[in-house]
Amino acid sequence: MKLPLFFLMILHVSVPNLHAQPPGAMRPWSAGAFVMTDSQPYRDADGQTRVLPFVSYRSPVLEWYGPFVRARVLRAENWSLGLRGQVDFGAYDEDDSDILQGLGDRKTTFLLGMGIEGQLSQNWSLSLSADRDALERHEGTEAVLGLSRRFGHPRAPFSASASTGIRFQDKRWTRDRVGVPGDKAREDRPAYSPDLSIHPYLSTMVLYRFQERWMATAGLRYEWLDTTWQDSPLVSDRGRLTSMFTLSRSF
Repeated sequence: MKLPLFFLMILHVSVPNLHAQPPGAMRPWSAGAFVMTDSQPYRDADGQTRVLPFVSYRSPVLEWYGPFVRARVLRAENWSLGLRGQVDFGAYDEDDSDILQGLGDRKTTFLLGMGIEGQLSQNWSLSLSADRDALERHEGTEAVLGLSRRFGHPRAPFSASASTGIRFQDKRWTRDRVGVPGDKAREDRPAYSPDLSIHPYLSTMVLYRFQERWMATAGLRYEWLDTTWQDSPLVSDRGRLTSMFTLSRSF
């Protein structure tokens, strides 16, 4: 199975927020590896585990974390506007499950978009982002509205965050994930042409600095799937659970 987009959201929303520090307070580069698990909602599809390396860079203007990059173009008091780009790995391969056979592999693409982030108080923040398929693999658009609460100072040995929000996926995005074209319908897989979908989620992330340059993070995220997903003949679950563990060294 391929890495889903909302798992990337854990990486580029939760992790950089936990790392937020005054300029010059941390080394800009880091490298390491992360382990990901995904329950996957497709019928009879096994959950997946992947281990991938990553490199990150952070400055007051530019952030690069593995498959995600963001450049701040405007800052006003506690709010900032940024341009974003990220890899969107294909949702599935057709050999992941019998129900997906004949639908073809979903291709990896690249998303471009914009995001607004606001610091509501010392520990509370609000974010809104929108991204679109730039390579026209599925031509879909996704928007995410999130509210986060930080616990502990990010420069302390231990800190954490909790987030909640909603993900909006337009008709093209939803059909790419859970639709069944008429010419690919079968007796056990009728044609299905869903509309847009909206998914609420909860996530949490913890960060532990066990040496000056070494850091570990762990995160969980649960997403309640919209009825447009639940009604799809491809899907058997009502929700989706992902987890992540990273180990990195700054330099």
